[in-house]
Amino acid sequence: MKSYLSLFRIRMIKGLQYRTVALGSILMRFCWGLMEILAFSSIHKTGGSFSMTFSQTASYIWVQQAFLLMYNVIDGGQEIEASIHDGSIAYELAHPMNLYGSWYTQCLANRLSPTVINCLPFWCLRCLFRFLTALSFQIW
Repeated sequence: MKSYLSLFRIRMIKGLQYRTVALGSILMRFCWGLMEILAFSSIHKTGGSFSMTFSQTASYIWVQQAFLLMYNVIDGGQEIEASIHDGSIAYELAHPMNLYGSWYTQCLANRLSPTVINCLPFWCLRCLFRFLTALSFQIW
């Protein structure tokens, strides 16, 4: 179990290196979320029956934007695939670790590291924005 945790920690640290890219991604998703909310706001103002209220729709959009990188299908296990193609899987089979557990830990860390680095600051910005808009509506 200790080897899996160290492998997970190494992969997470590797994934958390790209802070500038993460900041750009956060700002892009925040702006995109605002544009989607504005679009749904105009649709909800026209009237009609919708299956979700506007606040539910806005919450759904923020959750979708926060966890978008978790469902990135394109960024799979390229390292695993490359080790199979170039034959370095033989070295991994010689390790005293379960190969499936090792690959699962690698894939889990590769999915969670961009999600964590983008999700936490995104939620902080979202809460700040919600707090500021609540203040502006109370003033009027």
